[in-house]
Amino acid sequence: MKKAVRYTKEEVTLFLRELRSGKYEQMDGTLCGQVINSTNPKDIPDNDTPRFCCLGVLVDVLHVADWVYNDVEYQWETKYSDDTGSMPIDSIKAKLELTFDKDKLNNCFPRILRAFNVTSILAEANDGNYSFREIADGLRKSVRP
Repeated sequence: MKKAVRYTKEEVTLFLRELRSGKYEQMDGTLCGQVINSTNPKDIPDNDTPRFCCLGVLVDVLHVADWVYNDVEYQWETKYSDDTGSMPIDSIKAKLELTFDKDKLNNCFPRILRAFNVTSILAEANDGNYSFREIADGLRKSVRP
């Protein structure tokens, strides 16, 4: 089994830049999906554009997996590009833990409950109505030296 390594400075820079870019529409509850009916104001559908959670942006910009549309569930699912058979989120968890300090990251998002790992913190911040820009700012402050 390969030992996990942290994300490079270039990968972190690309991820944070893309979160701030405005190219990705934000949603919660799935890595990448299409909103059909929702009571969440940030999820009001206006077209068939895929929407992402912050972890879905990471999967997309670092090409962890390819997206395949599932028209039954109105979401994009991942077609694994690394042939490991694991969920893309599993393949990024260890690298996130090595790259970002969870305690510093937890402190960046006071409106959510404290989480025990970086992946959970990011999912909770995304689903807790923090914007991609706010999430990017928190990640920047918590990069390990």
